[in-house]
Amino acid sequence: VGGTFAPSLLLGASLGVVYHQAAARALALLASAVPALAGATSVANAPTFAMVGGAAFLSSVFGAPLTSALLLFELTRGYELVLPLLCAAGTGPVVMEGVEQRLDAARRRRARRSSGEASGEAPPAAAAAEQGAAANVSASLLPTVPPDCDVDYQIVCRAEP
Repeated sequence: VGGTFAPSLLLGASLGVVYHQAAARALALLASAVPALAGATSVANAPTFAMVGGAAFLSSVFGAPLTSALLLFELTRGYELVLPLLCAAGTGPVVMEGVEQRLDAARRRRARRSSGEASGEAPPAAAAAEQGAAANVSASLLPTVPPDCDVDYQIVCRAEP
């Protein structure tokens, strides 16, 4: 067993069980603080949270929410799990995208701080030279494509009249 499929299922299931334990403890504390909620603090069993966590993590890694929800439904045949599986698998990629955007923004801020752009200074000569080199590389690649070709999404050459 290797790759990313089985480890993502294992990690998602483990996180689902951890979330189950945290939710059960939080609801128990809430029930002890508010006696009126004593009977309404039941949580589903740990295997249910494991399946939902596995579906959420799998859909986050592969970006395929419907596939991961249906896969785990096929494994369990639990009709009561369909809605939680679909909800978790649908929100998994959204959360992952938000985390990736925040991490990318933090990396960009860190890079700007290290290059001196955050303080309003001009970029260092090395960074400017690197940007110029990248422009020269892309400019040197353009002449290899005939001028009558569209290269935005795919190379499509127009027929000559």
